[in-house]
Amino acid sequence: MKNILWVFVSAILFCTASNAQTNERQTQKFVGSVKLEKPASNTVWAIDFVKTNDGRQADFLKFIEQNWAKPRQTLKDAGKITSFQVLSLQPGKNVEWDVLLLTEYANTDAHDKREQLFAEVFKTQPIILINGASGGEMREIKFSRVFTEPISSEIARAMLQSQTANPEIAAARVPLENYLKGHETGGAEFMRKAFHTTGNLIFIRDGKFTTLTFDEYIARSSGKPAPDEANRKRFIESLEVSGNVGFGKIVLDYPTVRFVDYMSLLKIDGEWKIVNKTFYAEPKPQK
Repeated sequence: MKNILWVFVSAILFCTASNAQTNERQTQKFVGSVKLEKPASNTVWAIDFVKTNDGRQADFLKFIEQNWAKPRQTLKDAGKITSFQVLSLQPGKNVEWDVLLLTEYANTDAHDKREQLFAEVFKTQPIILINGASGGEMREIKFSRVFTEPISSEIARAMLQSQTANPEIAAARVPLENYLKGHETGGAEFMRKAFHTTGNLIFIRDGKFTTLTFDEYIARSSGKPAPDEANRKRFIESLEVSGNVGFGKIVLDYPTVRFVDYMSLLKIDGEWKIVNKTFYAEPKPQK
């Protein structure tokens, strides 16, 4: 089943503070009456994994727009937040959480003093109820996580879509998702994002060992969806990750044939890529 993701708010802006004084005295910054020390170089990511109550997701997202995003924009303008984003997934029986709330704080100090910072903001930005309800009446925060490694929009979407709180597992899914998108759209650009620049497809054709380079494979992309795209199904059946290596199984279930792809993955220069593909094609009986 295809999950529909909406990016509700997305803003990325890096803000640095410089000390114009000639000595090395530590500078101090203020938001209202909250004093912050000189910013550290690394940002901090805080993510809330939220399950909205039945039939309340739309109202909850409106509440977030008014009462979550606006205060963060204020703190972003003040340099205390670097970015913030809301991702939502269509609710369903197998969906443990359907909204991710991501806030990237400019440094550890800003993250540690976030409650004070928001308290100052809410003095001038009162809570706005949606249909008479507060956010707490429309959702349950399943859990929250804090990360010091960057969480890109692609990784966050993969976390939501695959229902994993592990960003490394989600990051390893990104090339697999791009691979599926390449098949769905016929777009070579998605395949290039999925595969490493060097690698091969390895398979048996007519009883013979056969190889095809990634470049040769990508060159076959049609640039448009297949005529029977509406009847094609694709999904990631499994994914295992150990350190900087991974292994994924993908199923392409088409009207006339069922493909099973096995993908070898490597994390190269901080980014996961498919470095090898083997597959088996099983023709389906025709009626």
